[in-house]
Amino acid sequence: MRKFLHAVAWIAVAIVVLFDLGLLLGMRLPREHTAVRTMILAAPRQAVWQAITDFAKQPEWRHDLKSVERLPDSEGRSVWRENSKDSGSITLITEQFIPPTYLVRTIANEGTFSGSWEFSLLTNPVGGGTAITLTERGQVRNPLFRFIAHYVLKYRSMDDYLRQLAAKFGEKSTIGHR
Repeated sequence: MRKFLHAVAWIAVAIVVLFDLGLLLGMRLPREHTAVRTMILAAPRQAVWQAITDFAKQPEWRHDLKSVERLPDSEGRSVWRENSKDSGSITLITEQFIPPTYLVRTIANEGTFSGSWEFSLLTNPVGGGTAITLTERGQVRNPLFRFIAHYVLKYRSMDDYLRQLAAKFGEKSTIGHR
């Protein structure tokens, strides 16, 4: 019994040390970040634009979404709530909408993180198709979550989104990081 309690005590100490280390490293990271991903699809720009702006149909190709619901506009801007299978719901406001090249959506609900996703679509000058740049401008208030986002998740939600978008068009994704 004594060995068991000794082992439990060491495990508890290790957990506290790891928590404190994550907190310390997270405090050293800036609250604000910018992450950029790029991808080229063979699909034409108009088709890609339709996919990323038809929010109601995104659960058909985004396996991480349970549902999407339209909410009342806010100051003339469209508002949508995405209900995720893993991370609950998030309310997004369309800040800028310039078809078929530019879209900015901002997180409307207050929480641990805030920010926006900016989509830029260009006709790929080499070989046609669509060059997509997805830029995340975010803030993570909690230092432990900053550590997790930066070192563990590595802004994986952007990569997942782009992989699912490529799969919608029957393509494999090659995602560039900047």
